[in-house]
Amino acid sequence: MELLPCPLCGNDEIDIDPVTHEGETMCVVRCDCCGVSLAPNGLEMSHAIWNQRASRPAEATEPYQILEHPAMGRFQVVNLGGKA
Repeated sequence: MELLPCPLCGNDEIDIDPVTHEGETMCVVRCDCCGVSLAPNGLEMSHAIWNQRASRPAEATEPYQILEHPAMGRFQVVNLGGKA
């Protein structure tokens, strides 16, 4: 099953990291760019959850910016109107 691009930053390099959670082998789906990730789950469920998240609106392709806040971490600022 193919993973959709990251809904926060649009990156298409999505990692699937195997983890052991409560003695069970699971995986964590994680964006390689902005670091957003899902809680550990089975492989099929992780794919389904990642792909059901809302993708970025077409209007958000330009301009947008990834910013980093010292307390909040990374987040995306979208200017849907194209005005500064």
